[in-house]
Amino acid sequence: MAREIEARAYGPDSTDEERETLRARITLFEPDVVLYREAPIQTPFQLDVMWGRMAELTAALPNYYALIDLTHASRPPADVRFHLRVLMTTHRRPAYTALFTEANFVLNVAARFVMASAGMKDFSVHRHRDDAIAAIHMAKGKGAVEVRGA
Repeated sequence: MAREIEARAYGPDSTDEERETLRARITLFEPDVVLYREAPIQTPFQLDVMWGRMAELTAALPNYYALIDLTHASRPPADVRFHLRVLMTTHRRPAYTALFTEANFVLNVAARFVMASAGMKDFSVHRHRDDAIAAIHMAKGKGAVEVRGA
């Protein structure tokens, strides 16, 4: 049974078990949809671990979509927002990204800001998971969606 993540900052001193716990938060929701469950407290190290796992899961996919769960995430500090922008510009991008927060207005605004500042155009921010899933399904139905990457 996977260990639950603690609401604390994870860094390079994290144990192998803690790294695996972070990696386990990234799963395939559908064959071409990655579910990324953000950590309660984000750090550049934690982001690198989790984005690395997302890259592993999507490496063989011609297109992929990202469903980002921010329900337990705190508002990221400036260094984390900067690191997120770097990751979004240096990693292969999803064809479409839908984020959900369960009605957290501050995170809705922060998510839009981070995504837009990284040059992401194909994304949406939702209060509820079902709405985010529906947005991904709508994006898939559009036909050819170009995957942009670095």
